[in-house]
Amino acid sequence: MQNVRRFGFATLMVAGVAWASPVGAQDRLIQQARDPVTGAMVRVYKSAEGGSVEVQSATLKVRKQVMPGKVVTTLTDGRDELVIALDQRTVTVSTPRGR
Repeated sequence: MQNVRRFGFATLMVAGVAWASPVGAQDRLIQQARDPVTGAMVRVYKSAEGGSVEVQSATLKVRKQVMPGKVVTTLTDGRDELVIALDQRTVTVSTPRGR
């Protein structure tokens, strides 16, 4: 349990960096690191439109994109994907199949 908390704290720190520095269509890799306990890869990207943080393990990928006026979180597990988009007025939850 302690290792999970440590990894979560590191992820939050990286997410703070992405929030401060924006992401877009042509993401540029700023930093990446592998968690020594879980083996998950954490990547921070930046573009002119915003920033993003991606955490990927062997079975799950979580990507948080931060753009002016909008935040998009994508969870991908194998063939399944869940997208949660939040702007100033709307929360949208979608999947590729529309479920």
